[in-house]
Amino acid sequence: MDQYNNEFYEKYKAYITEDGVRQRHDCIFGMVCHQFKFDDVLDLGCGRQTEFLIYTSPKQYIGIDLAAAAPNIVGDYRKDLNLINNTINKYNLTSIVSLFSIEMTAPAEENYLFYHKLFENPKIKYILSSGGYYSKNKTQAIIEETGILTSYQTIEPIEDALNDTFDEIRFTFSCPSKLFGEDVIEVWKLMERN
Repeated sequence: MDQYNNEFYEKYKAYITEDGVRQRHDCIFGMVCHQFKFDDVLDLGCGRQTEFLIYTSPKQYIGIDLAAAAPNIVGDYRKDLNLINNTINKYNLTSIVSLFSIEMTAPAEENYLFYHKLFENPKIKYILSSGGYYSKNKTQAIIEETGILTSYQTIEPIEDALNDTFDEIRFTFSCPSKLFGEDVIEVWKLMERN
């Protein structure tokens, strides 16, 4: 996958403040945080914007990302499960979020193996992960976005994700933006330990 760069981070900063994007993301945050306990949060792929922290204000929040700024942790969450588990245990975190990171940086099969590994830590009760697809290209597993990065699309059917470890609820909606265009369908996955 292509590396994120400064140009992308500047565009992404503008993206999360667009009116339509904010309305849709705040709706998801409101539903999820009202119904489920996302107070002590580990953010995998927090980037430089830490959207979940800014717009939900959890009691505890720690992010892990290659581009993380202090006090978050610089690291590759895909390659360092020990870092994840040590952080969860040190701060007694009970939920994980990954906004447009896990889903967009690997294929579905690899992502579900990763979700199962995250749920092996008994402290984790919930995971909220988001990705998306372009409706005009929804049969393509990988797509180039914004001329800057290549992303995996979240196109697998929910029935492929059924398992004994966690239940999954999906929220899917159109989310046009200046950065990603008019054709984007966002897919948000809420996973709850069984």
